[in-house]
Amino acid sequence: MDERRSPIRVLIISADEVAAEARQVLAAAPDMVFIGQCASMDTARQRLAQEQPDIVLLDLRLPDSLLLLEWLAESSRATAPVVLLTSEQMEQLQQALLAGARGFCLVPLSGTELLSTLRQVYAAELKRRQQLPAERLAGGAESDAGGQIIAVSGIKGGVGRTLIAVNLAVALAQENAGSVVLAEGQASLGDVALLLNVHPMYTLVDLVAEPSRLDTDLLRGALTPHASGIKVLFAANTIEEGARMTPELWAAALYQLRRIARYVVVDTAPAINGVLGESLVLADVVLVVTTPELPALRRATLMLQAAAEDFPDADGKLRLVLNREGLAGGIGRADISERLGVPVAAALPDDPALVAYSINRGVPLMQSHPKSLLARRIRELAGQLVSTAQPATSHPEAEPRWRRATVHLPRPLRLEGVWR
Repeated sequence: MDERRSPIRVLIISADEVAAEARQVLAAAPDMVFIGQCASMDTARQRLAQEQPDIVLLDLRLPDSLLLLEWLAESSRATAPVVLLTSEQMEQLQQALLAGARGFCLVPLSGTELLSTLRQVYAAELKRRQQLPAERLAGGAESDAGGQIIAVSGIKGGVGRTLIAVNLAVALAQENAGSVVLAEGQASLGDVALLLNVHPMYTLVDLVAEPSRLDTDLLRGALTPHASGIKVLFAANTIEEGARMTPELWAAALYQLRRIARYVVVDTAPAINGVLGESLVLADVVLVVTTPELPALRRATLMLQAAAEDFPDADGKLRLVLNREGLAGGIGRADISERLGVPVAAALPDDPALVAYSINRGVPLMQSHPKSLLARRIRELAGQLVSTAQPATSHPEAEPRWRRATVHLPRPLRLEGVWR
């Protein structure tokens, strides 16, 4: 056992009769603990992500068992797979070992052989981990560690924040800028799934309750791939699940996502809370989205002024994005820039028909209408972000802050006369 003197945690993925035999063997061993059993691949993936066992016993007689082995090798390096197979399946053993199995036991089980195999595999796994660099032990840092976090924000609903975040992420992927993750940074239900027409199997709140247990392996298993080339981290599927999203958990997720992807695009919520605060603190670029209407502009003014006081040395961090430029009766770009005192980094044209088409079909307009003016402007914004991005190595591998952010939103501001 390891220096913690904790028992070896074993999850069994097998039919009931084999699982019962294995449970009896584990129960008699003082250095083993049985943490669960399942017999379907979907349930197995969820349990593996939640429980993070030291060893998983996988019955090769189950359908798609080899696919699960391959998934486990890619998404959870902290768990060592041991396969269970009959003598008639020995020809499949090589496939299992190539897929990532660390050992095997024959069915029907021999208690002595099973315990010996589990202990040998676990000891070898500990030795392997000790030989890994420290950063891999902390969460599996990749060679492209130090990615950029781009927070798409706006403290007013209806300004097009989610639409911009989704299409910006797709545009970055189309620019071949590197791996791109789109993350839902909200403690309430978001609309990313609708805009991409995907159904998430896992969400952030499904993974862990303690932020300190979150690592890159867990997050990789929770990312949902999309046909555009991006991967998506969904926050929650229900309002009840969303209540479990804490600022500490979100800070941990951003810290690890930075180590997974070259660009992390965050769709923030309009709600002013600690989750938004962490997004603003940890982001390299904050895109403040507004529309050319008085209520949205007043909110943008509040956010720009408050954030500027918290990030006085963050040159270029805050960038204004004007959505729906050319809206009938709307305020002009030049007037907006003059009144807010900041240049408009990107102006996206008003195209309600195209936006409705994209949203209702769940297809990003960067894919459905890549030559439209709106798509071209979003692509230009992506190009700006790529050209001004810091080198990946410029981000120190510092520990994340398990606390609420220090961004103070809202704060009393004298807005009288700003838009009069």
